[in-house]
Amino acid sequence: KSREDYFVINPILDLAYSPKIGKIDTFISNGRGVEIYGQMGEKLSFYTSVMDYQMSYPTFFDDYIVQNGVVPGVGNTQANKSKLTEFYYSTGYMNILLLQKKIKAKEKHHLDTTIYKIDFSIGHDKQFVGNGFRSLLLSNFAPPSFYAQINYKLGPFSYQNLFKQLVRDMSRDTNKMLNRKYLAMHRGEIAFFKNKFNLGFSEMIVFSRPNNAFDITYLNPIIFYRSIERDLGSSDNALIGLDFSYKLKALKFYGQLIIDEFRFSAITTDRNSYLNKNGYQLGVYWFPKFKSIKQNYIQLEFNSVRPYTYSHWSSNYYSHYNQPLAHPLESNFRELVLRSFWIPKINTRFSIKNTLIIANRGINSNNENVGSDFRLNYYTASNRKDANMLSGKLRNIVSSSITFRYFLLPNCTIEFTHNLRIENDDIQNYAMIGLKFNFNQSRDIFQF
Repeated sequence: KSREDYFVINPILDLAYSPKIGKIDTFISNGRGVEIYGQMGEKLSFYTSVMDYQMSYPTFFDDYIVQNGVVPGVGNTQANKSKLTEFYYSTGYMNILLLQKKIKAKEKHHLDTTIYKIDFSIGHDKQFVGNGFRSLLLSNFAPPSFYAQINYKLGPFSYQNLFKQLVRDMSRDTNKMLNRKYLAMHRGEIAFFKNKFNLGFSEMIVFSRPNNAFDITYLNPIIFYRSIERDLGSSDNALIGLDFSYKLKALKFYGQLIIDEFRFSAITTDRNSYLNKNGYQLGVYWFPKFKSIKQNYIQLEFNSVRPYTYSHWSSNYYSHYNQPLAHPLESNFRELVLRSFWIPKINTRFSIKNTLIIANRGINSNNENVGSDFRLNYYTASNRKDANMLSGKLRNIVSSSITFRYFLLPNCTIEFTHNLRIENDDIQNYAMIGLKFNFNQSRDIFQF
């Protein structure tokens, strides 16, 4: 840890199997790969990994694949001779520390205080904004993509510029390449009361140009994107977001608000209008102290997103590779999440994690657009004046997952997971055993 220069190569394994027994569905994950990371001096660090997967999926995953033509969280795929889905999963970045000033701690066990800091990273990966299980602003559900990011910190104030290249709408250009669109995002956050209360503001804009060109106007790091969009007379999709977190003893409260295509009249006077596109999140962590437990938390979270949120009248809807950049349920839903995590003192190699999701979602039927699918033009709304929550065909979803994990080595775990998913009258479940080596990614995000 004290070395400034290092270079590491590690093998990666992500193996899991759920046998077909009675009503238990088959699930197979055969992932092997390698990761490389290192640091050169104090200012340059890098990371890259590549995985080769063969997988089969539960029935509800197959339904999603048939409906949207893509595998959740993955880019290009193909089927092999054994009818398993094959794909590569790769991420990588390089980070450069441009500027930094610290004040050394007076005591040995205290951390140095950062006065200001600027760093730049470029790579191919996912990002996540928020404190919850889900994010309504930017989540890690869609596949990795190319990005460039600049982070600034000045005392209690943090600021970030993020630019991402996205796959537009699965259409192709004359060279048979997938057409592209882009995300420009900036986010500011300020900490109060010694970091007990944090308040953030985000602005995102999704845009595309002829010949897949990038509009350099959005490279301005501090301007209000909405004003640029209006000045250009463009068809870009602008969203704004607010988020907060507050620590109070053993509790941590957090929340988010997303507003898509801000229309003041729709919010104040005509709340059921199809133009009133917004969503919110409220959640809390509880970190209780028990004598027999070393580490634990209990989390309760509620998410609600109105119809037509994230959609647009052009292909600039809030997506990448035909998958949502925010919540996997997209829009026109309410969701309650309960999670817990426990590590007992009697054996700290062992942990238990549980996730329970209860959701209601109104979906399109009979060729109607009730606002559940962001890929559809919101001008084709079935009812413009009364776009009520959960309109359309109602889906009632209960998804439960419990995972028992045991560390064979610090970087090697064996896991047993049972998932149960009930959607209306359809019941699906699978029980799988897995082995992970130098691999920490959780499959919880694919509970939807």
